[in-house]
Amino acid sequence: ETPRRLTFREAVDLVLAQSPDLAISEKSIAADREKLSATRALRGPKISLTGSLVYWDKALLVGAASVHDRLTGQATATAVQPLSQLAVIHHLVSLEEAGLDVARSEHQSARLEVSAQTASVYLHALQARAAQEITATSVKQVKAELERARALERGGVLQKVDAMRLEAAFAQARQAEIQATRGAGLATDQLALLLGLDPGHPLEVVDDFSDPPLPPPWTLDDARARAEKQRPALKAANARAEQARRGRKVAMADLFPSVLGLATYQHNEGAGSFQPKDAWFVGVSLSWDLWDWGRNYHKVKEAGARAEQARLAASRLVDQVNLDVRSKALDAETAFESLDTVRTGLLAAEEAYRIANSRYACDLKA
Repeated sequence: ETPRRLTFREAVDLVLAQSPDLAISEKSIAADREKLSATRALRGPKISLTGSLVYWDKALLVGAASVHDRLTGQATATAVQPLSQLAVIHHLVSLEEAGLDVARSEHQSARLEVSAQTASVYLHALQARAAQEITATSVKQVKAELERARALERGGVLQKVDAMRLEAAFAQARQAEIQATRGAGLATDQLALLLGLDPGHPLEVVDDFSDPPLPPPWTLDDARARAEKQRPALKAANARAEQARRGRKVAMADLFPSVLGLATYQHNEGAGSFQPKDAWFVGVSLSWDLWDWGRNYHKVKEAGARAEQARLAASRLVDQVNLDVRSKALDAETAFESLDTVRTGLLAAEEAYRIANSRYACDLKA
């Protein structure tokens, strides 16, 4: 099967489009969105319908008046509108909105995480392929030198020990090639798995990076300011703090009476002359737990403590993010500043290898 060529940008776009991990976090957003819609529905009146149909052994009469017929039926429609709870429902809606913000922020964090992981695995695959190519070239060179040494040995120019040294070097080079080939295959398998492809799917990573690499796009101060404004983890922490604060407001509702508005319509069939055929009423109901041994009070205190805990955690996370950004920014600057030194050393090593290889070839010919 022809390997699929994949650039760095294509790999990142592909993982964002079809990553199984991101599909899981998207379902969390969908669930929280439906939960928010269900909470918003609490603000409107709740309408219920009940009915009954009864067949008696006989009709009941009191004198000439009918108490009920042999077959009776009743249908009742009731509407209940929360009144005092509207403020509580408002806090519940805000709480669920914060929960949806948490899910979205966590999904954004997951997107960044899989993108960073894809970048790391992609670069590792490039390194593994380069190692495979280097070891393959080394095997070819040592093999050629070994064949030449054997020919010189047969001609009496070299001793057997010289050829044996090359045989040992060839065995080491071949072992290194086997390990490098295995590492390259494993790296592409890891990349395929991360992209949501079948294990073993043939991939060809493409080195299309700029040479020389571009400098880091932000200064340390710019990176810190950008992180404080856009880091999904900070947004999630602030949303959790808002959830906890609204949770305390919801818990406080149990300390006060609950007031409901009621409206009921009832229709009767076969109920005789003592009950009206149709009837309705409207009213208000109130319920209040006057004493519960402080249970609701302590629930409010607990919610307040958790709200303060969430606030402190969000504040603490700012310091941790700043430290992480500073570390990553300094690492990027250090790596970029080291490129010239590394490039100089690489060129020197290549030239030294060329000279040593030429000398060895001349020695063999001599």
